[in-house]
Amino acid sequence: MFSIEAIKNLRNSGSVVPSSRFLVNKMTRSINGEDHVIVEFGTGNGKITKNILQKKSLRSRLISFELNPTMYEKAQSKLPVDGRFWLVNGSAFSFDQYLEQRQIQKVDQFISSLPLSLLNENDIDNLLAKVKAHLHPQGVFIQYQYSLDKYELLKSHFKEVKLSFTPLNFPPAFVYRCSI
Repeated sequence: MFSIEAIKNLRNSGSVVPSSRFLVNKMTRSINGEDHVIVEFGTGNGKITKNILQKKSLRSRLISFELNPTMYEKAQSKLPVDGRFWLVNGSAFSFDQYLEQRQIQKVDQFISSLPLSLLNENDIDNLLAKVKAHLHPQGVFIQYQYSLDKYELLKSHFKEVKLSFTPLNFPPAFVYRCSI
C-alpha cells in the first residue's frame, strides 16, 4: 500500500519504499522516555510513528501530520490514537494552527519525513521559521533526506546542524539534527 500511494503522490511522499529500521532508529534515538511534545511531519506507513510511540513517556504528547488521505486512514486503523497521540489528516505546513488550538507553546522534537528536495524553497523557509518559533531552546528538528542539497538551507535556519549517514536504507539517507 505504501509503495502504491507513494508512487501516486511522489511529490508529497518523496520515496516509494518505507524507511528501514536503521533509519527509523536513527530518527528516533533522542526520544528517551522524558515527557516531551513531539511533532511528526509525514506519518506515511506509521513505521517511525510506531517507534516514537514505543519510546515516548506515558505523559509525552505526539502530534503526527499526514496529508495523503489513504495513508492517513491506514495509519488511523493501525495506530493507537488516544489523548496523548493525535493523528492529523492535514499539511505539516499548518502545524502551528493545530498547536494553537491545543494551547501548546513549545515543541521538544520535530521529526520530519518531508521530501524537502521536492518542495518550493519559499515554502521550506516558511515552515522552518515556524519550526524555530515553536522549538524549545533545547529541542531538535530531525529531518532525513536522500541528498545533501538542503544542508546549506538548514544551516541558514539553525545554529547547529549535525549530519549523519544511514547506508542501510534504500536509498541510503542523510539525517540532519538541527538545533537553535
